[in-house]
Amino acid sequence: MTEADPRSPLGGLVSAEAEVLRQRLETRSRELVEDQRRLFAGWHRLSAMIAARTGDGNGTTADGLRVCARQEDVVTRAAEFYVGAKRHVRAVDTGILDHPRGGPAGVVRQVLCQADHTVTAERMAAAGDQVRLRDRLPVAMVHVDDSAALVILDRTASTAVVVTTPALLEVLAGWFDLLWRHPATMAFPSGGAERSLTKPQQDVLKLMLGGGGDEAIARRLGLSVSTVRRTIKSIYDLLGVNNRFAVGVAAAKQNWI
Repeated sequence: MTEADPRSPLGGLVSAEAEVLRQRLETRSRELVEDQRRLFAGWHRLSAMIAARTGDGNGTTADGLRVCARQEDVVTRAAEFYVGAKRHVRAVDTGILDHPRGGPAGVVRQVLCQADHTVTAERMAAAGDQVRLRDRLPVAMVHVDDSAALVILDRTASTAVVVTTPALLEVLAGWFDLLWRHPATMAFPSGGAERSLTKPQQDVLKLMLGGGGDEAIARRLGLSVSTVRRTIKSIYDLLGVNNRFAVGVAAAKQNWI
């Protein structure tokens, strides 16, 4: 980052904005640490509860949990969950399931895909699903209407647990939602995997990452503040983020910076 010339009329302003940005980054870093703590705590709780309540063998049932130990049963149940949703689907795809294309109209379908399975991501996005990418996902899951979930416990889809226990469903939903909002999770565009910035977006992004505020960016580029804010919003939408810290992380992953 180039230091602002203190003799410049913008020097003091940029320095002040840089300090505000630093404080925001520190705050966001603390929030991310807390999110990670909650993720690990929730997943540990989930693993412990599943281990305590399930037994061996297909069809085992214990306090809102049912084990499926045949691959064909797991695949069939996952498809039934996905297309049978009435309101909301949270799906985690690690490349081991072939999700049905789309589903009933009016259902919000959020799909987290592992980043090395872009073919699946493209198919789901083309069907109208909201798709985001993560480098690594620990398990596959289909969580439906906050009333039931299928959690797949291995990489061959041969073992899964059907969850209907409210406490466990809440843990699973919270885990998914944290990953969905996490800065390292990237939006997948409906038009395909290739994303690029327009020249105005590139100019605004460069100044954003240099610590510039909306007003300073507008003055530097000779734009109105409202135009700058619309451009920033378009960059957020393109990257699937909602704050400046996350923009830097996501832009780096896209090799935009």
